[in-house]
Amino acid sequence: GGKSTLFMYGMTGSGKTYSMAGIHQRASFDLFQGVKSLRLQAYELVGKKCFDLLSPAGEQHPDKEEVFLRVGEDGNTHVCGTTVCDVSTTTELHQALVRAAGQRETAATGMNATSSRSHAVYDVTLPEGGSFMMIDLAGNEANAETAGHDKEQMAEAAEINASLMAVNSCLRARATHASHVPYRDSTL
Repeated sequence: GGKSTLFMYGMTGSGKTYSMAGIHQRASFDLFQGVKSLRLQAYELVGKKCFDLLSPAGEQHPDKEEVFLRVGEDGNTHVCGTTVCDVSTTTELHQALVRAAGQRETAATGMNATSSRSHAVYDVTLPEGGSFMMIDLAGNEANAETAGHDKEQMAEAAEINASLMAVNSCLRARATHASHVPYRDSTL
């Protein structure tokens, strides 16, 4: 019943999403060892908004379903409104992960023709209550890499970099057992 999280973190164009695709394939096989079914939720964070990556509406409409992050009475953050996909085979899980990954926001940058412009969260819940989260973060970009960006792309890159810095601060605070962990510094 434990919880595990895997982060893909690095520069734009470093191969995070490519590596995550391999992990999706391997995890699809490994997670079904000894269990008959799993539940998958997948969503992306774009700026300060959150969108469902498994919504049937996302497949038929260019606009994805917006979902919301809420703190529950238990003190944990919950994603409200996501599609929950029940899967019972390795193939079903892998196909759902591939479909979700294909719904992500991408755009051309100076480093990559199809750069991920969102943070993707793939949350697999096990029957006994455990979970495995795979988080593919958008890449951070140095100032030199954003030189050809327009105003909107510059704002997007700044938002991505700020959210990655907030994650870094949280991880550092947890690792050093700081009295305060700045979880609310970013939607991520």
